[in-house]
Amino acid sequence: MVSINLKVPPLLVFTKVLLIFVVFINVFVVLLYSQVATVYAFLESFLIMLIAVFSERKGAVIRISKSIGVDLAGFLLPLIFSLEILVRNLNLFMEVWFDFLIALFLATIVNYLNSIRSPPHGIILLDLIVPLLFISGAVSVIVLRNELSLVYSFIFGPLIGCFSSVIGLDIFNIKIIEGKVYVLGGNRLFDAIFLETFLSPSVSYAITLLAHSVMIK
Repeated sequence: MVSINLKVPPLLVFTKVLLIFVVFINVFVVLLYSQVATVYAFLESFLIMLIAVFSERKGAVIRISKSIGVDLAGFLLPLIFSLEILVRNLNLFMEVWFDFLIALFLATIVNYLNSIRSPPHGIILLDLIVPLLFISGAVSVIVLRNELSLVYSFIFGPLIGCFSSVIGLDIFNIKIIEGKVYVLGGNRLFDAIFLETFLSPSVSYAITLLAHSVMIK
């Protein structure tokens, strides 16, 4: 049985529940299109959902040095998932490696320019919509330019979303302060790394589908 803290605003609780559900669907679909068995895809999606819930409720920061830590949900979860997708679809990425790197570079710049350093809160993403739409647009260009199946939008989205936010937001903005721990992905479920990784698959597919429908008219 899950107890609900009544002090938490109902809208925030609803938002987190909806986000977790969307993450589950996105992960499940990405794994299916990565040629993973349905049962395995469901189990991994469910596991990722449980880890995200646990990390959000309890907090889980892993120290990798005296001054740097990584959050389980906000950093490690999307990074490990993205690396798994990269390995499972390595042949696909090798076919479009140049386009992919260009898209990743540009998305990284967009993330960096869309962020500010706020001493009390760390790194703040000014607007999630801008990088999400840019990532989705870049994915649609990769897929349509190389005449790939539209479903591959699900594959490219999380990788560009994860790596561009990790580099553009956290690494480019890293600032070590004596006596303080710089936490990568410190906003947990609402960290840009988590959101861009797990929301970009469906958004990328939608944009690619729209672009394809416009092109064939």
